[in-house]
Amino acid sequence: MRASVHAGRCRRSKIRWRAGLTLPVVGAAFFAVSATSVRAQLCPGDGDCCTANGSPGCNDFNCCDWVCFLDEACCSDVWDEACAGFALAACPDLCGSGCPGTGDCCTSNGTPGCSDATCCEVVCLLDPTCCSGTWDASCAALARQSCSACVPPPVCPGDGDCCAANGSPGCDDAACCEAVCTLDPSCCDTEWTDDCAVTANLLCGRAGAEYCGFCPGTDPCCEIHDTPGCNRQSCCDIVCGLDSTCCTDRWSLSCRAKANDNCAASVCACAFPGDFDDDGAVSLTDVAEFMNCYTGASGTVGDLCACADFNGDGSADGKDTRPLSISLTGP
Repeated sequence: MRASVHAGRCRRSKIRWRAGLTLPVVGAAFFAVSATSVRAQLCPGDGDCCTANGSPGCNDFNCCDWVCFLDEACCSDVWDEACAGFALAACPDLCGSGCPGTGDCCTSNGTPGCSDATCCEVVCLLDPTCCSGTWDASCAALARQSCSACVPPPVCPGDGDCCAANGSPGCDDAACCEAVCTLDPSCCDTEWTDDCAVTANLLCGRAGAEYCGFCPGTDPCCEIHDTPGCNRQSCCDIVCGLDSTCCTDRWSLSCRAKANDNCAASVCACAFPGDFDDDGAVSLTDVAEFMNCYTGASGTVGDLCACADFNGDGSADGKDTRPLSISLTGP
């Protein structure tokens, strides 16, 4: 069992996020609150934490402290709807989660939240205003990308190849087409692009053999296994470039040695990316750890954050967020 990801960690990566950006933010339900933070100088404020209050900060110290950690503007400027949304996610004992709501998750419903509790919680972590304000078209789009509650478009199967941009909506494997279009409706609403093909390769092979190619595969790069390829895109590409049999035959002792010698250290420090707590699943708790470890493209992850590096390039950046969302299996 890997040591706790919290052990020895002396600082957090600070993520500045507002609604509209692509990176998810996870609230403090998964973290301990530090009463010694610099935000103690600004918290508590005077207004209600659970609603937009028109003033800096809010009247509960712990909730104020955590929300302003996620977004400094909530203390330096004004506690607006986005700040209230963070409070719903970070301070459930104070505000409640706002989930489930009453409206449909997959369409704009004009009310806070939506009726499927799991979908509601996932979307409101990605965009807190979906629970603090109204569930609009952008919230519904996030739901269609992230929630099994949203039925995939009936275009599946289509006519084109799932493993390449095919210039038409959908692709010719019904199960793969439905899985990809549930995550990214544009692949069925408009056309099947290169991004759709990348998602197919990541998503459609999870139940068994690799789908569009051997990189990424399904099994760890630093273990011997009888399947071709390995589960970290960058490392798989490197090793198979050195020895093509690692992608056409099996991942042998020689392939494992090449991975150890040539791939980023994070690849062998974490066998299954995203599963920080070794419980066999990628949950919202693991998403929270990913956010703590986010480095950006120029950063390098350490051993404690190795599971944040999905593609095995040594950093935890925007290239890792899509496979993270695909790997998410539950709350």
